[in-house]
Amino acid sequence: MCDFKKMFNFKNERNMKTETKRILEKAQAGDAEAQYLTGLYYEDKGNADEAFLWYDRSATQGFVYGINAVAIYYLKGMAVKHDTGKAIALLESIADKFPTAKANLGHIYLEGQGMSAGYRERYRVTRTGCGFR
Repeated sequence: MCDFKKMFNFKNERNMKTETKRILEKAQAGDAEAQYLTGLYYEDKGNADEAFLWYDRSATQGFVYGINAVAIYYLKGMAVKHDTGKAIALLESIADKFPTAKANLGHIYLEGQGMSAGYRERYRVTRTGCGFR
């Protein structure tokens, strides 16, 4: 979870409420970064459904942090139906611009997700043959 007080250097609770309100207003006005931050806010509060809606709005505008977040939600099946293929497509679309997406793709492939059954079996045999489990 995110520590918003540290993230935004909030000095006190009143400042935090004022800044959160300002970010929400910007998000509602269509600011992609503010939409992503609003998604983080709702995720921190434990509301995955609302978080996904804000992440998706951010992603629709091409904001790479939003796209990455939406991909993770699809990968984990949080607030949406699990869809590894969609997660991979989203991550691949930003991998050259956003190193975290490339790392997430590597992790997905390392786990053997998103591969055909035949390829997954060859991958398993290769890893086993190389001494990996």
